[in-house]
Amino acid sequence: MTNLKEDLQRRLFWHGAMVFLIGMVACGGGAAAGLLPGRRAAVGGHIQAVLNSLWLICVGVIVPHLNLGTTMLKALFWSLMVGIYPHISAYLLFGYWNVKSQLMPLGTAGAPTDANEFQENVLAAILLGPVTCCMIAGVVMLLLGLSGPKPKSA
Repeated sequence: MTNLKEDLQRRLFWHGAMVFLIGMVACGGGAAAGLLPGRRAAVGGHIQAVLNSLWLICVGVIVPHLNLGTTMLKALFWSLMVGIYPHISAYLLFGYWNVKSQLMPLGTAGAPTDANEFQENVLAAILLGPVTCCMIAGVVMLLLGLSGPKPKSA
């Protein structure tokens, strides 16, 4: 179990650094360089990426203290991955499309046109599907792992 926790911890640290890099280069750099016409959405993606990278690193620090089995540890990891990467992708898409969205009113304010039905459906499918469900599931698993007795190896 310790090897799995160490591996999971390193993978969470790695993905935390990767999400930070994506936020700095793709979202932040895209907005600053004018490569993404929807600058508010791009800056929102930058902020979300930085916060999500910190979240992954914090969860990585907590992993040795979790009282979860192998399956739950793997489920925790994948729920975070499926929740975080699409979240940033949604902001990048709307930064590229430069349209107003009802689901992301602050991040897309100032865009010249309203999103069409396809664009709204893509955003809804991303944000209301994997992002919301997986992030909530990940936090619930984290709370379950922190409740109960302290793991023997920690």
